[in-house]
Amino acid sequence: MSEWFSVDKEGLARLMEGKDKIFIIHELLQNAWDTDATTVDVTMTRIPNSPFVEIEVTDNNPTGFNDIAHAYTLFAESEKKNDPTKRGRFNMGEKMVFALARNARVSTTKGAVIFGEGKKFRLSKRKADMTETGSVVWMEIRMTIQEEAEVGEMVKKVLTPEDKVTYFNGEEIAWREPTAVMTDVAMRTLADTQGDGVMRTTTRQTTLEIHDAGDSEAMVYEMGIPVVEMPDDKYSVNVMQKIPLNMDRDNISPRYRVALRGEILNATANLLTKDDAQATWVKEALEHKNLDTATI
Repeated sequence: MSEWFSVDKEGLARLMEGKDKIFIIHELLQNAWDTDATTVDVTMTRIPNSPFVEIEVTDNNPTGFNDIAHAYTLFAESEKKNDPTKRGRFNMGEKMVFALARNARVSTTKGAVIFGEGKKFRLSKRKADMTETGSVVWMEIRMTIQEEAEVGEMVKKVLTPEDKVTYFNGEEIAWREPTAVMTDVAMRTLADTQGDGVMRTTTRQTTLEIHDAGDSEAMVYEMGIPVVEMPDDKYSVNVMQKIPLNMDRDNISPRYRVALRGEILNATANLLTKDDAQATWVKEALEHKNLDTATI
């Protein structure tokens, strides 16, 4: 019996072509960070005389993939749904990446999935295709020289977890110490709160890491992955739980933005100059219902 739906790889690829190619690295990085890995190694290499680059992400997670079928199954039930501190949602991100690949391979301790040119894939239990520990995701992606350079610069903007040593092309992306850290902050998030597989908006206590943006553009980060630009702001914020995002995972609601700015203001009010206090983000932050008296 046929499944209700099938997915047109080329159609999905056309939808993904409009996204900045850095999303490929972000998706693969967050998958590795969500595991028990302590080291994650990303390489991107131009194939000589070719419009393609090879991207490979290796981690040392002891157990590899929990379920190798998740490498090729869209919207499979994810163990990340009921854990707001995990970045994944719908078992969808890596499939959007694979849609752009000419060839791809996922190798792990339990087997391998090998995607060839065209629309087919095959499962392998050959020892030569499996890893002794961790997982390796490899793919060939069409990318212009300019896109390659942009990815190389943008990947440096991620905020690596303190407990995950992360490399890009052999160079460590150093952990950055926050300007301020706020704990037990009530923020909206997404989780399977009733155990029925449905992601619902809920509120829980989380940690916010505040970073002075300096000469860079301020960003909202979801557990180290930049998701929304905050061009008028002085500080970036790293939210240590799932953020309620739109389907493209690149925007937040005005209500959530006010709450974030309010909590940033709570953390940094004593650091602001008189001129800083006149900024647009501060004025919006003052609308936050949970501002401290000292902040006001």
